[in-house]
Amino acid sequence: MSKPVDHAQRGRVLMGISSRGATAGGTALLIPMLVQDLRDECRFDVRTMAYGRWGEGESFPAKIMHQLVDLGRYPFRLRRTAPHLVHLHSSFDRKAILRDVAFAVATRLFRRPLLLQWHGSETELLRTRSPLWWVASRLLLRSVDALAVLSTEERRDVQQSGFRRPCHVVKNSVDLSLYTQGVDLHSQLGIPPAVPLFLFIARLIPAKGLLDAVEALARMRSQASHLIVVGDGPSRAPAEERARRLRLHERIHFVGQVTEEEARCFYCGCDVLVLPTYHAEGFPMSIFQAVASGMGIVTTRIRAAADHLREPDNCLFVPARDPDALASVLEQLLSEPQLLRAMRAANRRLSSHFERHVVASEFAEIYATLLE
Repeated sequence: MSKPVDHAQRGRVLMGISSRGATAGGTALLIPMLVQDLRDECRFDVRTMAYGRWGEGESFPAKIMHQLVDLGRYPFRLRRTAPHLVHLHSSFDRKAILRDVAFAVATRLFRRPLLLQWHGSETELLRTRSPLWWVASRLLLRSVDALAVLSTEERRDVQQSGFRRPCHVVKNSVDLSLYTQGVDLHSQLGIPPAVPLFLFIARLIPAKGLLDAVEALARMRSQASHLIVVGDGPSRAPAEERARRLRLHERIHFVGQVTEEEARCFYCGCDVLVLPTYHAEGFPMSIFQAVASGMGIVTTRIRAAADHLREPDNCLFVPARDPDALASVLEQLLSEPQLLRAMRAANRRLSSHFERHVVASEFAEIYATLLE
Protein backbone atom coordinates (compact mmCIF):
# COMPACT_ATOMS: atom_id res chain seq x y z
CA MET A 1 0.00 0.00 0.00
CA SER A 2 1.26 3.49 -0.77
CA LYS A 3 2.22 5.89 1.99
CA PRO A 4 -0.36 8.39 3.34
CA VAL A 5 -0.55 11.54 1.25
CA ASP A 6 0.31 14.94 2.64
CA HIS A 7 -2.61 17.09 1.45
CA ALA A 8 -0.41 20.15 1.57
CA GLN A 9 0.49 18.69 -1.81
CA ARG A 10 -2.19 17.55 -4.23
CA GLY A 11 -2.94 13.85 -4.21
CA ARG A 12 -2.42 12.31 -7.60
CA VAL A 13 -5.25 10.16 -8.99
CA LEU A 14 -5.12 8.06 -12.13
CA MET A 15 -8.67 7.70 -13.42
CA GLY A 16 -9.83 5.32 -16.12
CA ILE A 17 -12.27 7.17 -18.38
CA SER A 18 -14.20 6.34 -21.55
CA SER A 19 -12.21 6.28 -24.79
CA ARG A 20 -12.94 9.04 -27.29
CA GLY A 21 -14.61 6.59 -29.64
CA ALA A 22 -17.00 5.37 -26.95
CA THR A 23 -19.70 8.01 -27.03
CA ALA A 24 -22.81 6.10 -25.94
CA GLY A 25 -23.98 5.81 -22.37
CA GLY A 26 -23.99 8.21 -19.47
CA THR A 27 -20.41 7.55 -18.40
CA ALA A 28 -19.03 9.14 -21.57
CA LEU A 29 -20.60 12.42 -20.41
CA LEU A 30 -20.44 12.08 -16.64
CA ILE A 31 -16.84 11.06 -16.07
CA PRO A 32 -15.18 14.02 -17.87
CA MET A 33 -17.39 16.33 -15.81
CA LEU A 34 -16.30 14.58 -12.60
CA VAL A 35 -12.63 14.87 -13.63
CA GLN A 36 -12.98 18.62 -14.17
CA ASP A 37 -14.84 19.15 -10.91
CA LEU A 38 -12.28 17.14 -8.91
CA ARG A 39 -9.51 19.24 -10.41
CA ASP A 40 -11.44 22.34 -9.39
CA GLU A 41 -11.44 21.01 -5.82
CA CYS A 42 -7.71 21.81 -5.85
CA ARG A 43 -7.03 18.83 -3.60
CA PHE A 44 -6.33 16.31 -6.33
CA ASP A 45 -4.29 16.16 -9.47
CA VAL A 46 -6.43 13.89 -11.65
CA ARG A 47 -4.69 12.23 -14.58
CA THR A 48 -6.77 10.21 -17.04
CA MET A 49 -6.33 7.16 -19.23
CA ALA A 50 -8.70 5.50 -21.68
CA TYR A 51 -10.43 2.52 -20.12
CA GLY A 52 -12.94 0.16 -21.68
CA ARG A 53 -14.10 -0.18 -25.25
CA TRP A 54 -12.41 1.96 -27.89
CA GLY A 55 -15.53 2.60 -29.94
CA GLU A 56 -19.19 1.84 -30.37
CA GLY A 57 -20.12 -1.43 -32.06
CA GLU A 58 -16.70 -3.06 -31.72
CA SER A 59 -16.51 -6.68 -32.81
CA PHE A 60 -15.65 -9.18 -30.10
CA PRO A 61 -12.15 -9.93 -31.51
CA ALA A 62 -11.40 -6.18 -31.80
CA LYS A 63 -12.58 -5.63 -28.23
CA ILE A 64 -10.29 -8.39 -26.91
CA MET A 65 -7.33 -7.02 -28.85
CA HIS A 66 -7.92 -3.47 -27.62
CA GLN A 67 -8.18 -4.60 -24.01
CA LEU A 68 -4.92 -6.55 -24.29
CA VAL A 69 -3.23 -3.46 -25.70
CA ASP A 70 -4.55 -1.33 -22.81
CA LEU A 71 -3.47 -3.91 -20.26
CA GLY A 72 0.02 -4.00 -21.78
CA ARG A 73 0.26 -0.22 -21.53
CA TYR A 74 -1.05 -0.07 -17.99
CA PRO A 75 2.22 -0.75 -16.08
CA PHE A 76 3.95 2.03 -18.04
CA ARG A 77 1.11 4.41 -17.21
CA LEU A 78 1.42 3.54 -13.53
CA ARG A 79 5.17 4.13 -13.57
CA ARG A 80 4.89 7.39 -15.51
CA THR A 81 2.00 8.79 -13.46
CA ALA A 82 3.06 7.41 -10.05
CA PRO A 83 -0.50 7.87 -8.71
CA HIS A 84 -1.38 7.80 -5.04
CA LEU A 85 -4.74 6.26 -6.02
CA VAL A 86 -6.30 4.56 -9.04
CA HIS A 87 -10.03 5.05 -9.77
CA LEU A 88 -11.49 2.81 -12.48
CA HIS A 89 -15.02 3.16 -13.87
CA SER A 90 -16.62 -0.07 -14.99
CA SER A 91 -19.69 -2.25 -14.54
CA PHE A 92 -20.07 -5.63 -12.90
CA ASP A 93 -21.07 -8.00 -15.67
CA ARG A 94 -19.69 -10.83 -17.77
CA LYS A 95 -18.37 -8.42 -20.40
CA ALA A 96 -16.17 -6.51 -17.94
CA ILE A 97 -15.25 -8.76 -15.04
CA LEU A 98 -12.24 -10.58 -16.58
CA ARG A 99 -10.76 -7.30 -17.81
CA ASP A 100 -11.25 -5.72 -14.39
CA VAL A 101 -9.61 -8.66 -12.63
CA ALA A 102 -6.50 -8.19 -14.79
CA PHE A 103 -6.31 -4.45 -14.10
CA ALA A 104 -7.02 -4.90 -10.38
CA VAL A 105 -4.27 -7.49 -9.97
CA ALA A 106 -1.82 -5.29 -11.88
CA THR A 107 -2.72 -2.31 -9.66
CA ARG A 108 -2.15 -4.41 -6.57
CA LEU A 109 1.26 -5.57 -7.84
CA PHE A 110 2.27 -1.91 -8.07
CA ARG A 111 1.01 -1.33 -4.52
CA ARG A 112 -1.47 1.38 -5.46
CA PRO A 113 -4.86 1.71 -3.73
CA LEU A 114 -7.69 0.93 -6.14
CA LEU A 115 -11.22 2.34 -6.07
CA LEU A 116 -13.41 0.41 -8.50
CA GLN A 117 -16.72 2.06 -9.39
CA TRP A 118 -19.60 0.11 -10.89
CA HIS A 119 -22.03 1.96 -13.17
CA GLY A 120 -24.65 -0.76 -13.00
CA SER A 121 -24.10 -4.31 -11.86
CA GLU A 122 -25.35 -7.84 -12.25
CA THR A 123 -24.90 -8.71 -8.59
CA GLU A 124 -26.42 -12.14 -9.15
CA LEU A 125 -22.90 -13.05 -10.35
CA LEU A 126 -21.91 -12.94 -6.69
CA ARG A 127 -24.28 -15.85 -6.06
CA THR A 128 -23.62 -17.84 -9.23
CA ARG A 129 -22.79 -21.53 -9.18
CA SER A 130 -20.58 -21.18 -12.25
CA PRO A 131 -17.00 -21.87 -11.13
CA LEU A 132 -15.55 -19.35 -13.63
CA TRP A 133 -17.67 -16.37 -12.59
CA TRP A 134 -17.60 -17.26 -8.89
CA VAL A 135 -13.78 -17.38 -8.86
CA ALA A 136 -13.47 -14.26 -11.04
CA SER A 137 -15.81 -12.21 -8.85
CA ARG A 138 -14.02 -13.27 -5.64
CA LEU A 139 -10.61 -12.52 -7.12
CA LEU A 140 -11.83 -9.11 -8.23
CA LEU A 141 -13.23 -8.21 -4.81
CA ARG A 142 -10.04 -9.35 -3.07
CA SER A 143 -7.94 -7.16 -5.38
CA VAL A 144 -9.63 -3.81 -4.75
CA ASP A 145 -9.29 -1.52 -1.75
CA ALA A 146 -12.78 -0.04 -2.04
CA LEU A 147 -15.86 -0.24 -4.19
CA ALA A 148 -18.23 2.51 -5.26
CA VAL A 149 -21.76 1.50 -6.24
CA LEU A 150 -24.83 3.51 -7.15
CA SER A 151 -27.44 2.12 -4.77
CA THR A 152 -27.86 0.63 -1.32
CA GLU A 153 -29.28 -2.51 -2.95
CA GLU A 154 -25.97 -3.13 -4.71
CA ARG A 155 -24.00 -2.42 -1.53
CA ARG A 156 -26.13 -4.92 0.38
CA ASP A 157 -25.53 -7.59 -2.26
CA VAL A 158 -21.78 -6.94 -2.15
CA GLN A 159 -21.61 -7.05 1.62
CA GLN A 160 -23.64 -10.25 1.75
CA SER A 161 -21.04 -11.85 -0.52
CA GLY A 162 -18.46 -11.41 2.24
CA PHE A 163 -16.79 -8.19 1.04
CA ARG A 164 -15.40 -6.46 4.15
CA ARG A 165 -13.64 -3.46 2.64
CA PRO A 166 -15.31 -0.06 2.19
CA CYS A 167 -18.26 -0.08 -0.20
CA HIS A 168 -19.45 3.47 -0.83
CA VAL A 169 -22.84 4.40 -2.26
CA VAL A 170 -22.14 7.29 -4.63
CA LYS A 171 -24.15 9.46 -6.97
CA ASN A 172 -23.85 10.65 -10.53
CA SER A 173 -23.73 14.39 -10.93
CA VAL A 174 -25.98 16.71 -12.93
CA ASP A 175 -25.11 20.18 -14.20
CA LEU A 176 -28.19 21.96 -12.90
CA SER A 177 -27.46 25.13 -14.86
CA LEU A 178 -28.40 23.28 -18.06
CA TYR A 179 -31.97 22.46 -16.97
CA THR A 180 -33.49 25.85 -16.19
CA GLN A 181 -34.84 27.04 -19.53
CA GLY A 182 -38.42 26.36 -20.55
CA VAL A 183 -39.02 24.88 -24.01
CA ASP A 184 -42.20 25.03 -26.09
CA LEU A 185 -42.37 21.49 -27.44
CA HIS A 186 -46.06 21.81 -28.29
CA SER A 187 -45.42 24.19 -31.16
CA GLN A 188 -42.26 22.32 -32.26
CA LEU A 189 -44.15 18.99 -32.51
CA GLY A 190 -47.48 20.40 -33.67
CA ILE A 191 -49.32 19.45 -30.47
CA PRO A 192 -52.20 21.63 -29.23
CA PRO A 193 -51.22 23.93 -26.35
CA ALA A 194 -51.76 22.75 -22.76
CA VAL A 195 -51.88 19.06 -23.73
CA PRO A 196 -49.96 17.07 -21.07
CA LEU A 197 -46.71 15.66 -22.41
CA PHE A 198 -45.30 12.37 -21.13
CA LEU A 199 -41.65 11.66 -21.88
CA PHE A 200 -40.02 8.27 -22.38
CA ILE A 201 -36.28 8.74 -22.95
CA ALA A 202 -33.85 5.84 -22.86
CA ARG A 203 -32.00 3.30 -24.92
CA LEU A 204 -34.92 1.46 -26.48
CA ILE A 205 -34.37 -2.06 -25.19
CA PRO A 206 -37.21 -4.27 -23.94
CA ALA A 207 -36.28 -4.04 -20.25
CA LYS A 208 -36.78 -0.26 -20.24
CA GLY A 209 -40.54 -0.80 -20.55
CA LEU A 210 -41.41 1.15 -23.71
CA LEU A 211 -44.12 -1.31 -24.82
CA ASP A 212 -45.70 -1.03 -21.38
CA ALA A 213 -45.80 2.76 -21.77
CA VAL A 214 -47.48 2.44 -25.18
CA GLU A 215 -50.05 -0.02 -23.79
CA ALA A 216 -50.71 2.24 -20.80
CA LEU A 217 -51.49 5.21 -23.03
CA ALA A 218 -54.08 3.07 -24.86
CA ARG A 219 -55.72 2.05 -21.58
CA MET A 220 -56.10 5.55 -20.15
CA ARG A 221 -59.60 6.97 -20.10
CA SER A 222 -58.33 10.44 -20.95
CA GLN A 223 -57.29 10.91 -24.57
CA ALA A 224 -55.70 14.30 -23.97
CA SER A 225 -52.09 13.37 -23.28
CA HIS A 226 -49.27 12.69 -25.75
CA LEU A 227 -46.18 10.48 -25.32
CA ILE A 228 -42.80 11.64 -26.62
CA VAL A 229 -40.36 8.76 -27.19
CA VAL A 230 -36.70 9.80 -27.43
CA GLY A 231 -33.98 7.27 -28.24
CA ASP A 232 -33.37 4.33 -30.49
CA GLY A 233 -32.86 0.60 -30.22
CA PRO A 234 -34.47 -2.79 -30.86
CA SER A 235 -37.74 -1.91 -29.13
CA ARG A 236 -38.52 1.01 -31.40
CA ALA A 237 -39.96 -0.91 -34.37
CA PRO A 238 -42.25 -3.13 -32.22
CA ALA A 239 -43.43 -0.06 -30.31
CA GLU A 240 -44.20 1.87 -33.50
CA GLU A 241 -46.11 -1.12 -34.85
CA ARG A 242 -48.06 -1.47 -31.61
CA ALA A 243 -48.91 2.24 -31.63
CA ARG A 244 -50.29 1.92 -35.18
CA ARG A 245 -52.40 -1.08 -34.24
CA LEU A 246 -53.78 0.76 -31.21
CA ARG A 247 -54.42 3.85 -33.36
CA LEU A 248 -52.12 5.92 -31.19
CA HIS A 249 -49.84 7.10 -33.98
CA GLU A 250 -51.10 10.68 -33.64
CA ARG A 251 -50.48 10.75 -29.88
CA ILE A 252 -47.08 9.01 -29.73
CA HIS A 253 -44.12 10.83 -31.26
CA PHE A 254 -40.99 8.78 -31.99
CA VAL A 255 -38.17 11.30 -32.12
CA GLY A 256 -35.22 8.92 -32.44
CA GLN A 257 -31.67 9.40 -31.23
CA VAL A 258 -30.75 12.97 -30.25
CA THR A 259 -27.72 14.79 -28.92
CA GLU A 260 -27.38 15.48 -25.22
CA GLU A 261 -28.18 19.15 -25.82
CA GLU A 262 -31.32 18.23 -27.74
CA ALA A 263 -32.31 15.77 -25.01
CA ARG A 264 -32.31 18.59 -22.45
CA CYS A 265 -35.01 20.33 -24.49
CA PHE A 266 -37.31 17.35 -23.97
CA TYR A 267 -36.67 17.26 -20.23
CA CYS A 268 -37.39 20.99 -19.97
CA GLY A 269 -40.44 20.85 -22.27
CA CYS A 270 -42.35 17.79 -20.99
CA ASP A 271 -44.44 17.36 -17.86
CA VAL A 272 -43.90 13.78 -16.64
CA LEU A 273 -41.10 11.27 -17.15
CA VAL A 274 -42.47 7.76 -17.70
CA LEU A 275 -39.86 5.02 -17.14
CA PRO A 276 -41.41 1.66 -16.14
CA THR A 277 -38.01 -0.03 -16.29
CA TYR A 278 -37.08 -3.50 -15.12
CA HIS A 279 -33.51 -3.20 -16.42
CA ALA A 280 -30.64 -3.69 -13.92
CA GLU A 281 -30.34 0.07 -13.47
CA GLY A 282 -27.70 1.60 -11.25
CA PHE A 283 -28.37 5.32 -11.29
CA PRO A 284 -30.60 5.92 -14.34
CA MET A 285 -29.63 9.39 -15.50
CA SER A 286 -32.96 10.03 -17.20
CA ILE A 287 -34.63 9.99 -13.77
CA PHE A 288 -32.19 12.45 -12.24
CA GLN A 289 -32.16 14.70 -15.27
CA ALA A 290 -35.94 14.78 -14.87
CA VAL A 291 -35.41 15.74 -11.22
CA ALA A 292 -33.12 18.58 -12.31
CA SER A 293 -35.76 19.76 -14.79
CA GLY A 294 -38.51 19.73 -12.17
CA MET A 295 -40.58 17.08 -13.94
CA GLY A 296 -43.10 14.72 -12.46
CA ILE A 297 -41.83 11.14 -12.42
CA VAL A 298 -43.49 7.74 -12.77
CA THR A 299 -41.08 4.84 -12.50
CA THR A 300 -40.39 1.50 -10.84
CA ARG A 301 -38.95 1.15 -7.35
CA ILE A 302 -35.46 0.16 -8.47
CA ARG A 303 -32.01 0.80 -6.99
CA ALA A 304 -31.05 4.52 -6.95
CA ALA A 305 -34.62 5.60 -7.65
CA ALA A 306 -35.73 3.79 -4.49
CA ASP A 307 -32.86 5.38 -2.55
CA HIS A 308 -33.46 9.00 -3.48
CA LEU A 309 -37.12 9.40 -4.50
CA ARG A 310 -39.98 9.53 -2.03
CA GLU A 311 -43.59 8.82 -2.94
CA PRO A 312 -45.64 10.95 -3.55
CA ASP A 313 -43.25 13.86 -2.97
CA ASN A 314 -40.89 13.11 -5.88
CA CYS A 315 -42.58 10.37 -7.88
CA LEU A 316 -45.24 7.71 -8.10
CA PHE A 317 -43.91 4.15 -8.20
CA VAL A 318 -45.47 1.46 -10.36
CA PRO A 319 -44.82 -2.28 -10.61
CA ALA A 320 -42.86 -3.42 -13.64
CA ARG A 321 -44.61 -5.09 -16.59
CA ASP A 322 -48.04 -3.78 -15.53
CA PRO A 323 -49.57 -1.42 -18.13
CA ASP A 324 -52.87 -1.24 -16.22
CA ALA A 325 -51.16 0.04 -13.07
CA LEU A 326 -49.12 2.48 -15.15
CA ALA A 327 -52.26 3.80 -16.85
CA SER A 328 -53.95 4.25 -13.47
CA VAL A 329 -51.03 6.24 -12.03
CA LEU A 330 -50.81 8.49 -15.10
CA GLU A 331 -54.56 9.11 -14.85
CA GLN A 332 -54.05 10.07 -11.20
CA LEU A 333 -51.46 12.70 -12.10
CA LEU A 334 -53.70 14.16 -14.76
CA SER A 335 -56.69 14.29 -12.43
CA GLU A 336 -54.74 15.81 -9.52
CA PRO A 337 -52.86 18.81 -10.94
CA GLN A 338 -51.95 19.98 -7.44
CA LEU A 339 -50.10 16.70 -6.86
CA LEU A 340 -48.09 17.16 -10.05
CA ARG A 341 -47.29 20.80 -9.18
CA ALA A 342 -46.06 19.79 -5.73
CA MET A 343 -43.99 16.95 -7.19
CA ARG A 344 -42.32 19.24 -9.71
CA ALA A 345 -41.43 21.77 -7.02
CA ALA A 346 -40.08 19.05 -4.71
CA ASN A 347 -37.89 17.65 -7.46
CA ARG A 348 -36.33 21.02 -8.12
CA ARG A 349 -35.40 21.18 -4.44
CA LEU A 350 -34.10 17.61 -4.47
CA SER A 351 -31.86 18.31 -7.46
CA SER A 352 -29.37 20.22 -5.29
CA HIS A 353 -28.22 16.86 -3.86
CA PHE A 354 -26.87 15.88 -7.28
CA GLU A 355 -25.26 19.18 -8.22
CA ARG A 356 -21.91 18.47 -9.83
CA HIS A 357 -19.68 20.17 -7.26
CA VAL A 358 -21.55 18.51 -4.39
CA VAL A 359 -20.87 15.10 -5.93
CA ALA A 360 -17.22 15.97 -6.61
CA SER A 361 -16.76 16.94 -2.96
CA GLU A 362 -18.18 13.60 -1.88
CA PHE A 363 -15.70 11.77 -4.11
CA ALA A 364 -12.88 13.92 -2.74
CA GLU A 365 -13.77 12.74 0.75
CA ILE A 366 -13.69 9.11 -0.39
CA TYR A 367 -10.25 9.69 -1.93
CA ALA A 368 -8.98 11.32 1.25
CA THR A 369 -10.19 8.42 3.36
CA LEU A 370 -8.46 5.88 1.11
CA LEU A 371 -5.20 7.81 1.01
CA GLU A 372 -5.00 8.32 4.75
